[in-house]
Amino acid sequence: MGWKHHAAPHGTLPQLRDGFPDGTVRATLVDRPTVRVQQLDLADGRRGVLKRYFFPYWSQRMRALHRHAWLGLPKPVNEARNLLRLSAAGVPALEPMAWAVKTSPLGIVRDGWLLLPYLDGARTLEQVLRAHTTLPEAFWSTLGAEVRRVHDVGCWYRNLAARNLLLTPELALHWIDPGKSQWLRAPLDSSRAAADLAVFLIPLQPFLPPGAWPAFQRGYGRPPAPLEDLWQELPRDLRRRCEHWVRREQDRLAAPR
Repeated sequence: MGWKHHAAPHGTLPQLRDGFPDGTVRATLVDRPTVRVQQLDLADGRRGVLKRYFFPYWSQRMRALHRHAWLGLPKPVNEARNLLRLSAAGVPALEPMAWAVKTSPLGIVRDGWLLLPYLDGARTLEQVLRAHTTLPEAFWSTLGAEVRRVHDVGCWYRNLAARNLLLTPELALHWIDPGKSQWLRAPLDSSRAAADLAVFLIPLQPFLPPGAWPAFQRGYGRPPAPLEDLWQELPRDLRRRCEHWVRREQDRLAAPR
């Protein structure tokens, strides 16, 4: 079946070469077996960040084939649609420029990519915290309010992480990578909301200044309580899953850079 390309609403596809956005690679930001992220100077004069998905294993290709049936949409499509839906709901998500999926004649996903706009000077919250940059309490209060906005529209992000939040030099927020998000009845129920907060903030404890969590709670609209009390708000099965997600994120943050 080949490539199927999509441009964002009211947008235009970039110039393409062999199915991919044509341009010059300025930097490789992530390079893993299943995903590569590169900063591009596009041939049409724009700048973007290209996220390419790989499916090196047969099991991954089969899961991608059946995502439309019981696992949802292919990764680039799902991530793009969630970004657009969040943005339309008033959440500061980074809207995609374009995305594409390549399938075999049998419908098996072979390749895929998502093109995001490049934000000059932006860093992830993780990068900011690792650099020991002091963020004012007002930022943490704003962050709490923005996470509350995500939950108020019924989105269970499921991948809230400091690496998935871009900050401009002016500390404007832009969410990215909501590929695992689920849309439920608004507002999001308290258990799943607490799960998002636990997975997001508990791994960051070594990096958080003393006033960060209290300010976050004020912005979110939660009563004051220790961060670890989030565990008590989770049903047993959800807590077990969250403990796994938190450990995985803690291990990733502790790994040498």
